[in-house]
Amino acid sequence: MKTIKLHLKSWGQDFPERILQAFESLKKEHLLFGVLILLLAALPMLVNDPEETATYLLKQMLPLILIAFTVFAIILALAFWLVQRFWEAMGLPELSLMVLQFNELKIWLQLGFYLVCFALVLATGVGVLIAVL
Repeated sequence: MKTIKLHLKSWGQDFPERILQAFESLKKEHLLFGVLILLLAALPMLVNDPEETATYLLKQMLPLILIAFTVFAIILALAFWLVQRFWEAMGLPELSLMVLQFNELKIWLQLGFYLVCFALVLATGVGVLIAVL
């Protein structure tokens, strides 16, 4: 009986370690995005019902929810990337330094900042509702 011997010289002997290091270096958002894409691709096989007991609406809801999560992850990653670009372009200090400086403020200044942020979010929400209506 003949056997086949595979030589992984081109890949290197530390190939499995390299794969594990690549996965460890990925951000959680990227892993989530990859899992959502794989779920979206595998969804027709998961939802396929040979007995046709599931309704048409039930079959269509799960892909729409996964598409919504995928688009949300894309928009979130894009927004975070844009904020980082603008942050660097304006020459602002690092975010961790700004958080430390915020924590050093007196409690009434922190509360005032929270209230101003809440008022801005509320005004933005009202503005969006007015624009929609």
